[in-house]
Amino acid sequence: MRRLNARLRGRRDERGAVAIMVAISLTALLVVVAMVLDFGLVRMDRQSNKSAADSAVGAGMRALDGGTGEIYSYRGVCEAIDYLNANQPELDGAGLAWGECGGARDSVVCKPGVPSTAANFAQTVTTPDDVEYLVEISIPYVLADHPEFQEETKATLAGDQGEPAEQGCDQIGVQITQTRQPGLGSIASDEDIVSRVRSVGRVTIGNDGQGAVALLLLERHDCRAIDTVGGASVHVYGTAEMPGMIHTDSLGDGDDCNSVNKVYNGNHTNGIVADESDDGLLPGLLSTAALSGAAAAVAGNATDPIDQVHGGPYPPGNPPEGRDPVTRRPVDNRWLDAVRTQDAVGYAKTVMTPAAATAAGYTLSTLVGSGCNLAGAELTAVKLYVDCNTGPGFTQAGVTLPDAVEVVFNGKVKADNLSMPKATGVYVYGEWGGSGLAFDVSPSFRLHHFGAATCSSAPTGDVNNRAVLYIAGGFLKSANSSSFLQMCNTTLIMGGAQVGGCLPATNGVDPVDNACNGIIQITGGSQDWTAPNSTSDTADPSKWALFEDLALWTEAWGAHTMAGGGTMHLSGVFMLPEADAFNIKGGGLQDVRNSQYIARKLNVTGGGALEMEPNAKDVVTIPVLGGFSFVR
Repeated sequence: MRRLNARLRGRRDERGAVAIMVAISLTALLVVVAMVLDFGLVRMDRQSNKSAADSAVGAGMRALDGGTGEIYSYRGVCEAIDYLNANQPELDGAGLAWGECGGARDSVVCKPGVPSTAANFAQTVTTPDDVEYLVEISIPYVLADHPEFQEETKATLAGDQGEPAEQGCDQIGVQITQTRQPGLGSIASDEDIVSRVRSVGRVTIGNDGQGAVALLLLERHDCRAIDTVGGASVHVYGTAEMPGMIHTDSLGDGDDCNSVNKVYNGNHTNGIVADESDDGLLPGLLSTAALSGAAAAVAGNATDPIDQVHGGPYPPGNPPEGRDPVTRRPVDNRWLDAVRTQDAVGYAKTVMTPAAATAAGYTLSTLVGSGCNLAGAELTAVKLYVDCNTGPGFTQAGVTLPDAVEVVFNGKVKADNLSMPKATGVYVYGEWGGSGLAFDVSPSFRLHHFGAATCSSAPTGDVNNRAVLYIAGGFLKSANSSSFLQMCNTTLIMGGAQVGGCLPATNGVDPVDNACNGIIQITGGSQDWTAPNSTSDTADPSKWALFEDLALWTEAWGAHTMAGGGTMHLSGVFMLPEADAFNIKGGGLQDVRNSQYIARKLNVTGGGALEMEPNAKDVVTIPVLGGFSFVR
């Protein structure tokens, strides 16, 4: 009996030990369950934050382009912030904001290797339920600078860093770090739980997408940016895969805007038309900042009725759509540096003294009397300096300079049947007082034609087959009804009677009334003018430096006119950013389809149709950002 009682007492002792073991196990199990729950919350946090970061990157990428195909760093970052505020409930009311948004920084373009153009946002906020978020958004975003994300060590991703030349400007990165206090897991540890996610997007920068704009009109406020008068019309044709395109920068908030005057002033049925692409896949595209939704934009002043202004196919037709101002930046980016260099070279040549010209190998004109006539060896010179800076300037009639490659006139020129078939550089000092005359085509001037009756628009295959006519001061005139202006593969640059050529200091500036006097006044006769065109493909920057595809550059404010009763053959890009307005008048046979006009305003008069069909490889396209992709 004693032995049985002892065994029973032992069993009771064992039952107490088991109870203690069960209690300890339950505590450990509770800790594990608490930690699992907390880690589950972290996983949910990461999923939610990753989704938010992805969406913010997507919003930021689509805000990068200001219509110029460049990366506007602050616009992208600020749009990503706005997205998080509007669409991430966890951040609602947390005060996520950046004072750099919505001001002058919106115009900052990300420049590779230029820190001042970078947009880097970082802010720590705490939500009402005491969850802390650190939000970091950057452009440029250099993936290699973030080794803390382990995927950067993987060989499959190490080579995917974006376009090297962009140094991260083509990428936007959003990182969200969330810190929360532990829940039941505080049983084991009171350390905060931290999770971090990121998303990185990349854009392709290029000229693809919307193609060749025939008319780019830079007026920022006034109406009648494009105006058809007296039954005239504008018709931009599409090509195989590209639609016809016209764009105006005007917001439609100018004093001249009213119920009659619109930004697109068609005035009559089919007054302004942009056709669909030949394959029918893309409709004709007309766009304007007046419909962009910008604060100052007045949508009601954008356009005449759809029967007068429309993109094809018609009917039913497509009305103009909204687009941010493009500005002159795409053209400046391509040629402004080269024009600035040429202006400095051209001005230096036109102010050479006769002694300096002789020392530089020029043949010096000797008959400096009436008309500054040339004779003898001067007529066959390869480099010729015409010393004629008094009175009417050079007026000699019927002069052909068959061997001249470079000619400098240190005064004005009256081209009375003047021909320079081989010349590649002609420099005219002109007249600097007021709106002085520099070059009068009366009755004809022929340059770089090599004996051809008409200029060919076909690619030459030779980058050196080109010419430059530089006029330092004064305007170009051709008013004779029988006059003939022929310039083949030629770029005309007007200095505007100002040292520095009236050229802006930065790219993409808005139009402004100025005192430059390089006006084009072609009001009679025929014109045959083609820009340098050496390749049938899109030129590279080395060719742009030689003015590939550029026919004209003048900064003069005021009314420019190109008209005449004869034939008009124009090919290339005509840059008149201050032309208020550029007046094109019909009346004769027009062959101007493969040309592009960049002006402040455009007026088409004369009852005829301005028909355009620019080749995207021969003009400046409105570049867009495309190829949006998530890379991390």
